[in-house]
Amino acid sequence: MGILLIFLGVVLVLVQMNQWDYVMTSLIWVPTVLIVLGIEIVAYLILSKQEHPVVKYDIFSIFFICCLGVVSIGIYVVSTTGILNVVETAVSAEEVQGTLPEITEKLDQTIEKVVIEPGNTSVTLEANNSDDLSIFGVYTSTKQPKVEITREDVVSIHRVDNTLYVQFLDAPNRVGMGYGYAEYNPTISVPGKVEVEVRSWINKANVSLTSLKANWYIESTEYSFISDVSSANVKLTANSYELNGEPNDEEGKDILEKKYGKGENNLTFGHIDSLVIND
Repeated sequence: MGILLIFLGVVLVLVQMNQWDYVMTSLIWVPTVLIVLGIEIVAYLILSKQEHPVVKYDIFSIFFICCLGVVSIGIYVVSTTGILNVVETAVSAEEVQGTLPEITEKLDQTIEKVVIEPGNTSVTLEANNSDDLSIFGVYTSTKQPKVEITREDVVSIHRVDNTLYVQFLDAPNRVGMGYGYAEYNPTISVPGKVEVEVRSWINKANVSLTSLKANWYIESTEYSFISDVSSANVKLTANSYELNGEPNDEEGKDILEKKYGKGENNLTFGHIDSLVIND
């Protein structure tokens, strides 16, 4: 027993000095304890001068050995089921952030419409004056260190006739024990001269009306910022709870309609929590 305590003390000192992994050290320590106890008993029997040596343990020693055996078997069972790895991951988890791959799609003259399906991803939509559809952004994760994320992990892009379909994918998440949180936060910038249809909720829409040269429909968004309205040619229609920071709760006034210029292009929001118009 004395040898066991000395060995335990030495191991704890080495763990502290060398920053060893506590879980792996524990897994190695448990069978080592049984080996040391066995060696101690065998050494006692061999070195004993008695004709028929008997190993005697008091009640405390018997209780200690029983507990040690139960703990050893328990740790072995837990390690084989994978629960120990889950606990280790949960204890050592930290939030990390990295960049999503930059994706650029050249839209030729035959592409007339872009359909965006955000899924459960927190998407930000913007308009640009170029011919390129661009996707960029960041990801946040609490279950893994920084990793290289590919285009195929973030979005699926397919063309059917004259329509380009952009479907965003959810970040991988583990459910149940050892839950890990991960989220993609992409921004998609679409040429304003191409018709756009967003088929479900997005986090934010920042739209420069001077860039809009086609009809845009956004099903639902939490926040939208409308800018460059003075020289626009857009009809804005929105069902908004809040307009420029003020509640839009007057009966019959929740549907906002504004025409800028001749209003030849439509920007329609099915629903907005908060709409800000920078006049």
